[in-house]
Amino acid sequence: MPVVEEEVQVQATQPKKSGFKLIIISVFAFLVVLVCATVLVVLLAPRNEGLSDKKPKTKVVKPKPGVLVPLNEDIIVNLAEERGRRFLKVNAVIEVDKAKTAEELEIRLPQVRDLIIVILRQKTVEKISEKEGINQVRSEIITGINTCLSAGEVTNLYFTNFVIQ
Repeated sequence: MPVVEEEVQVQATQPKKSGFKLIIISVFAFLVVLVCATVLVVLLAPRNEGLSDKKPKTKVVKPKPGVLVPLNEDIIVNLAEERGRRFLKVNAVIEVDKAKTAEELEIRLPQVRDLIIVILRQKTVEKISEKEGINQVRSEIITGINTCLSAGEVTNLYFTNFVIQ
């Protein structure tokens, strides 16, 4: 009978080994699924690298162009020189914010032309020849015209002709 007992013991230990193998295989399969899921989440997640360096995207709104009012005729002035032999010939288009301002500006066109002549006669060739000089003249003219207007404002001034002789 001793032989029969050994067989029983062998049979009793075999189910324990296959149950242990089943647990190990289950844990291994669970770990494989967990690793695959983690890898997928990391790969498919949106990248936030350098997000602090990037500025939020804003829609660029281009300003609408204003109403343009041409001076129609060239303005010719003597520049402020010792001998008074240097001339400046200019023509410009004035941009205003609304149509009502353009109507007022057309009525005041002689006053605007006079203002431009007064400002330009005070300038020398050296001042006007510099880029900053032209921008300064432009801003002086815009400021002067804005003081003359009762409603609205001049938004820009474009020289269409600018000749020094």
